[in-house]
This record gives sequence, C-alpha cells and structure tokens, in this order.
Amino acid sequence: MKWLAGIVPACLASTLGAQELALPEGATLIHDESEPAIRAVLPSGAAQGGTVPTATLEGDARHRVWRLVPSHSIASLLASLGPQVEAAGFSPFLTCETWECGGYSFRLAMPDVDPPTMIVDLGRFGYIGAEGATGTALAFILSTTRDSSYVQLTTVTPVGIAAPAVVGAAQVAAEPLLDQPADPGDFSATLLETGGIVLEDLRFEPGSATLAAGSFASLTSLAAFLRENPTRRVVLVGHSDAQGSTAGNMALSKRRAEAVRARLLAEFDVPGSQVQADGVGYLAPRASNDTEDGREANRRVEAVLVQP
Repeated sequence: MKWLAGIVPACLASTLGAQELALPEGATLIHDESEPAIRAVLPSGAAQGGTVPTATLEGDARHRVWRLVPSHSIASLLASLGPQVEAAGFSPFLTCETWECGGYSFRLAMPDVDPPTMIVDLGRFGYIGAEGATGTALAFILSTTRDSSYVQLTTVTPVGIAAPAVVGAAQVAAEPLLDQPADPGDFSATLLETGGIVLEDLRFEPGSATLAAGSFASLTSLAAFLRENPTRRVVLVGHSDAQGSTAGNMALSKRRAEAVRARLLAEFDVPGSQVQADGVGYLAPRASNDTEDGREANRRVEAVLVQP
C-alpha cells in the first residue's frame, strides 16, 4: 500500500523490527488505543493558503500518548525522534514545527487524541510523518506546555503487519535532551523561550467578550516586551469553554482576542502592526470542561510569537 507514491522517495530496505523507537527519559504512557480496519487521514504536507494536504490510509490504527516531565522543547524532540524514524526503516515525508507546518490550519488537521489526554499548544507543536516499506505509516504529534510535554504516536498498518515497538525510558540515555523553560516570573524570557504565554490574569465572564476593567500585569508585561522589541509580532489567540456551538465559540474567542488587542492599543500605545487577533473556540482546552473551574481555565487569551 504505497499510499504516498509520488510524494516520498522509495522506502529504506531495512525491516520494521530492525530498530525500536526510543522515547526520552521520563516518558509515561498515558493512552493506548487501537482501531481495527479504519480509514485514517494524515497530513502529508505543510499548509498552504490555509489548506493542508492529506493522505487517506486503510488499515489498523494504534494511538499512543506519552507525557514527559519535565517539559522538553519541540526542536529537541524532533532532533531525537527524527533519526530514529529513519533508522527504523521509514522515509519521512514531513518534519516540521509550528509555523513551518502551517500554524493553526495544520494544527486543526492533525489527528490528535482528544484532550485532556493529549494537549496540543497552538504555538508549540511539531509533526513527523513517515512511510515504511511494508505500507505502514506513522505520525508523531509533539507538543509542550510549561511543565510537561506530550508525544503522540499514531501508526496505521495494513491488516496483519506488526506496528513498530517503542521502548521505555530505561533504554534511553539519562542525559537530558532538551532545554527547560524560562522562569515563569520572567515574562519576556518565557515568551522568547517557549514561543507563547497565557495571559493568566485576564478575566472574561461566561459568554461575554468584554474584558474586565482594571490593570492587568500580563498586559503591562506584554506591552513592555513589544516596545522593547519593535520588530516582534504576536498573535493574540482567544479560547472559550465548550458550552455552546462550535461556530459561536469560534466567534466569541476571536472577539475576546480582539478586546485584548484593543486594550493594548488604547491604553499601552502598542502599534497595531505588532498585534493580530484570532480565535480557536474550544478546540484547544487545557482543562476539563466538565467542571466550572475547568471551563474558567479554558476561557483565556494567549500571546503567541510569530516570525518578524
């Protein structure tokens, strides 16, 4: 089943079992689910003009998710896993990080396991897609938060073909692979280190795009960062809880981001060219929507750095 014929070069001749894929030390398996005989859709290229190329596969799928503590950078995860994918007999057809992948459009096309099991940060994710000689395909979805990282491996194999194994941390060198995030108290350092930061002190009422009155330390810090870095740009990404329709929450989350942008421009004299606003509704939760505390945590705005 050469489902990507014409997109990737011929696969390596080594067998699937020639080398197992190893995860960094500290990885804990938190999800393992199999789906027999399905049609799976995987991104096969970076987004262009908001459209993500995809390929459809038929076979047995397996979705596994690991949580890594402490957190690891996406670049280091890609650097660790990429060579292993090739050594295991796969030909990568796409390896990318956040904006190289296509940003929001690509993130929404990834077949990630539902949160809170798999957490995908809009400003910090990575992807590796590859095809094996037996027709097996794999997709690594990587993301990181301030205190944890998440690795999802989805494999789709023709019926009767064994999927590649993944070993545990005991078989991985103990030397840390990745950098640690900056001190959470240092706003600018954290933003530069991780590529995005939640404006934790902002408050919105349920169903409302009105930003509460008052002075917010996060806006003061963000404005100072933008003034000190006039070539830098950020996208304010609005998020909502899961109450209501998808369309309604997408619109609401964007209005919240626009309200924060308006406050930055009006009260902090930030140039409009440095700040964009967008919204993703409830598609990127960081807590369960089954509780009021979780819903409140999900009603937020995040500042994500974009390329100058």
